[in-house]
Amino acid sequence: MFEVGFWEIILVLVIALLVIGPDKLPGIARQVGVWVGRTRAYINSVKSDIDRELRLQELQALMQKNDVHEIIEETKASLTLPPEEKTAPATTDSHPAVSDKTSN
Repeated sequence: MFEVGFWEIILVLVIALLVIGPDKLPGIARQVGVWVGRTRAYINSVKSDIDRELRLQELQALMQKNDVHEIIEETKASLTLPPEEKTAPATTDSHPAVSDKTSN
């Protein structure tokens, strides 16, 4: 963008003081400050929204590329099974709770 130095700010303030007058200058400066603050807040909000969307798209692309859903499901399955059943495939016939209910 452009840079505003000390002498440029002083020049603008002197011209504003001459054009607007000393009695109205503080009120106008306050209004300009409010609008600059609102503009900065809006710009920061838009930037954060764009960054959030870009991160989401990157994560979705990574998940599709590496097929993370299958890895997560395999990890969940290996963590929920008791140690003796981790080597056997998980079917409804080998599960003790299902076999107990069907035999009654």
